[in-house]
Amino acid sequence: MSVSGALAVRGRGSELDLVLRTLRRSRESGAALVVVRGEPGIGKTTLLAEAVTQATRLGYTVGQAAAHDGDRIAPLASLGPALRTGTDPLVTSAEFLDLAPVIEQPLWLAEHLATLLTRRSKRDPLLVVLDDLHWADPLSIFMLRIVPARLAAAPVVWLVATRDIPGGPAELVAASAAGLPVHHLELHPLPEEALQAIAADRLGEPATPPLARALRQTGGNPFLAVQLVDGLLAPGAAQDAGRLYRPGLSAASGSAWPRSPPAPPRSYALARCSAPASRWTTPPGCSTSRYPR
Repeated sequence: MSVSGALAVRGRGSELDLVLRTLRRSRESGAALVVVRGEPGIGKTTLLAEAVTQATRLGYTVGQAAAHDGDRIAPLASLGPALRTGTDPLVTSAEFLDLAPVIEQPLWLAEHLATLLTRRSKRDPLLVVLDDLHWADPLSIFMLRIVPARLAAAPVVWLVATRDIPGGPAELVAASAAGLPVHHLELHPLPEEALQAIAADRLGEPATPPLARALRQTGGNPFLAVQLVDGLLAPGAAQDAGRLYRPGLSAASGSAWPRSPPAPPRSYALARCSAPASRWTTPPGCSTSRYPR
């Protein structure tokens, strides 16, 4: 498995392999669309980040952004930043400003944008990434329904991530990608060995049996697993987390565990209240706060 930064991406080997094969093929065979779906916290953003790293190594120029809940009030608020990010943006400032006169004429805007990206892709292949597509503004969604098909012969890979919403933007975008290879990746909960590997990566040693049991209660949700483990490493968490650490960790940190450990730490309670992550029920005594993106 490849590594981004200091930590490996665990449990997503087949998904990353599909993305990498798509990137390699696109250079010769033209555009493609990859749609990543999954529940909040399941690892969509992490997968996209690793795809960006690998695409850069393959010589791609990348434009990436994430949609936000407030994007719907401004046209092109979601896709626009993806076109303008980085030291070598897909669309220059002057080109982006030239789009302003046709912002209220979506078909003309799509034609202009397709022309710009076609020209840009002749220099090097492109990867356009948009996370949280379910929050994208209507004009950005319209562009994603029109422009990819217009660039079918160009080396441009479109990579979007979304929650699994029946009839949502992802389905509209995929249905409109006529003539393009469309790949659907459904991210499922991680197996126990992947969760333990995540814990070992962050702790620097294997998970103890009590920690392994706590990890199982995350329902295979990597966000909750990371929150659980990072909670053990947070300042002031040592006494609460005693029974989840190995003695070697407490000695290394200079803390002594009590003989009778106290109640589980807050992050352990978070895992208990959130397992399995696919449910939206709230066990007694747990917070009703919503899951992260």
